[in-house]
Amino acid sequence: MQSTEVPAGRSASAGRRRAERPSPARALRAKWSSIGVPPVTSWSGAVWTVAIALDFFWLSIPYVFTEFDESRQLACVATVIAVLLTLPRMRVRRPSWAVVAMLAFAFSSALWSGDPRLTVSFTTDYLVIATIATVIAWSASARTVAQGITLGGVVIFTTSVYAFRAGLPLADVPPGGQGYLAGVGANRNILSYTLVLALCFAISFMPRYWWARLMWALGLGSILVGIFLAQSSTGYIAALVLLCSAATLAWLDRPRAAGTVRTALRGRRALLPLVAVVVAGAVALEILGRLLGRDTSTLSGRVPLWQAVWESTTGLDRWVGAGWGAVWPHPWHPASSSGLYTDIIDRADITLLHGHNSFFDLLPEVGLVGSAVFALVYVQTVWSALRLRDPRRRPYPGRAAASRAMLLGVLALVLLGLTEPMSTIPLGWFIAALLATGLRPPPVRPVTVKSAPGADLTRASRHRGGSRRAR
Repeated sequence: MQSTEVPAGRSASAGRRRAERPSPARALRAKWSSIGVPPVTSWSGAVWTVAIALDFFWLSIPYVFTEFDESRQLACVATVIAVLLTLPRMRVRRPSWAVVAMLAFAFSSALWSGDPRLTVSFTTDYLVIATIATVIAWSASARTVAQGITLGGVVIFTTSVYAFRAGLPLADVPPGGQGYLAGVGANRNILSYTLVLALCFAISFMPRYWWARLMWALGLGSILVGIFLAQSSTGYIAALVLLCSAATLAWLDRPRAAGTVRTALRGRRALLPLVAVVVAGAVALEILGRLLGRDTSTLSGRVPLWQAVWESTTGLDRWVGAGWGAVWPHPWHPASSSGLYTDIIDRADITLLHGHNSFFDLLPEVGLVGSAVFALVYVQTVWSALRLRDPRRRPYPGRAAASRAMLLGVLALVLLGLTEPMSTIPLGWFIAALLATGLRPPPVRPVTVKSAPGADLTRASRHRGGSRRAR
């Protein structure tokens, strides 16, 4: 009987040819890469880029189109849809302990609040926002987060221009007011700090491909144009400081040959140039204010307000506050009539709806203790960013870029918080909770080295020969 067995050598060679033959998908990706076009972005990354952009847009509270309650619900819907579409890829981590501590203190303030029901309702809204931020940090890499927030800034600018051209209510600057564009937030200062937050993420990464860099440049240009049209002094200073800080960090993080620079300089000493840039920005504030014709002595009436807040918040209120959300009549969640708020307005002799400062907006509601707890959110973010820059770890561009995004994000919140209540603005709290949870660097892609036919056999024979010589 004739044998039907295939010789072992022929079978092995056929199996090797099948293993070496690339699949159609792999061949297509190789062809795209050879002409400078990368493979299509992963499904998860594309979904979360769009979802983060929508969350950024809705949590900025576009009053021209909707109110806070509806915009918060729409942000929740966008996040839930993204989670359902990409659930297997979610990497659950521990939430930010600083964010949990702040929410716990806020809920506890209902025990001594002048309006406990309002405090619980106010804090619940911020719990929802923190949950959205935490889920995003779990589900998306740092690069995806940066792309999504950059896209969100572009959406805010384009919809602001559309609302202005369409003549929608509140989309134009009031007669006699400063600035060229009010934005979908119905206020040029809101437009300014929203776009500055988008700017700090846009300049933290640099795309690798030419077409992506072209799209990035168009998006960055639209954000900068929006900041210019808003004509906010704080926005101008913050944007300038962020651009200089991003350039400084990128210079420190640039690839270098081993041994050409002290590793400590590439690590945690990166904060030293940032401090110098921030100090220079503070000096430039007076000059820019005079050029724009702004009142730099009282910061457009903010200094008397801050003095009134400090003088009115006395006794136990100065330490633990009168309840989060129970004092200021914020447009997105107004408090009921409060004696403390009335006293602040009487002392300041000016009617304002919030403290126009991250600290002085928190002081009457959560006191010095609550303000210190909130500061831990920024501290945790900076600490996490510095851990990514640990010089003892092997250099990795993705880790350095994630660290830049976190440092620039905190810097933007601090700079904008000098004149705006970024600690309690929904969008500011969203960014703070997202950064404190920690941005995840993109995964390291293994590098495949192509070898000539028979190279594996040659290397194996050399290895065997070396082993025999060693023996």
